[in-house]
Amino acid sequence: MIDSQTDDTIFGLDAGATAGFTIQVVHAMDHQVMDGLRTAVIVPGMSGNIERRSIAAQLADRIEQEIRAGTWKAELPGKRTLADRHGVNVKTCAAAIELLAQRDLIGPATVGKGRTILPQPKSRKSKGRLSDKRLLVIHQSGGVINVEDYHLLQRMCDIWTRSHGEVGWAVVDFPRCKSPGPQLDVLIKRHSADALLMLMPGSGWHREAHRRLPFYLSGGPYEKDVPLSLGACKIDHEVKRVVQHLRDLGHRRIIFPTEGMDEGLWHAILDGLRPENGAKPEIGTWEDHCPQFPANVPEAWDAYWGKTFARLKPTAVIVHEDAHLLSLYGYCFVHGLKIPSDVSVVSINYEPRFEWLQPRPAMMRFPANLALAHFQHWIEGGLKPIGMKFFPLEMAEGGSLAKIR
Repeated sequence: MIDSQTDDTIFGLDAGATAGFTIQVVHAMDHQVMDGLRTAVIVPGMSGNIERRSIAAQLADRIEQEIRAGTWKAELPGKRTLADRHGVNVKTCAAAIELLAQRDLIGPATVGKGRTILPQPKSRKSKGRLSDKRLLVIHQSGGVINVEDYHLLQRMCDIWTRSHGEVGWAVVDFPRCKSPGPQLDVLIKRHSADALLMLMPGSGWHREAHRRLPFYLSGGPYEKDVPLSLGACKIDHEVKRVVQHLRDLGHRRIIFPTEGMDEGLWHAILDGLRPENGAKPEIGTWEDHCPQFPANVPEAWDAYWGKTFARLKPTAVIVHEDAHLLSLYGYCFVHGLKIPSDVSVVSINYEPRFEWLQPRPAMMRFPANLALAHFQHWIEGGLKPIGMKFFPLEMAEGGSLAKIR
């Protein structure tokens, strides 16, 4: 696989998360720009105004007491139930739940399920393990982890548990974290961590982690002068593959809208859209074909689609988050656009429940088994840096692609 590296900074992204990516990304970027990227941590109680933070923190303390008292055993009830029980609004309850996740009391959010109550640390004495060490999993806060990402993390944790022992979970608002070092110190101390597994961390986290503990990156930005272990695939390469497939079907007006995306990642996607011969698009600029929609609000995205379709008249759309795909399907249905006869759709993200959509979208799937083998190699190597490993995405063909008419 060709590496787009041109200098010292490369971006890797796993899904996921997050906030929705299920792929991992790599892209070269200017080192000075990397050093100047904005990041900032939300420590417990740092969101909203002072009064709301205080209420959320107090509510988190109260729910923590209930958990430790056995009021809630397997999982927490929903936000509305907890909000009604404690006489607060849902927004405050949601903030309190995030604080509980940061305290490693509950697991990450998953669609259709309550937050799992995590077992509390017990004696670290064990038999038949390489050692007794505690792994801390860190991922983006404020969103639902994609099913594929969550399963991958869980399988990684299972591997760790068999070889070393306990696993803790923590959430961080990576885009707002300007000082990852102090936040890492807090998390490492709180969770008694001996090693880190970070899902798509923000800029600078790999460097600060290297100064503290062994770590593994499941995606996320890094600089090559920092020894590391990373499992990823190259987004510019994968976007080029998808774009070429669409061009083979006759499409020329292809768009890839984004939202809240890191600048380096956005440039990687833009590089994937641009043809290697330097040809200009039929309408507007290539930057126009990779629009950055500023708000993560359903109603706003309907308006964004309207303006973009009116101006660029795309015949194919690439998306990277589940919500974006659902929004596009809804927009097309409401406005009488047929998929795929009027517009073809590809998701650089695999979501098994989308198999039920009609037409079933074409999706790109990250090879989890290869990533697990690389993670296990890191563990068996004594948690020492083993470098980066890139994996090509697998195309799951659907009914959302058609030749241009």
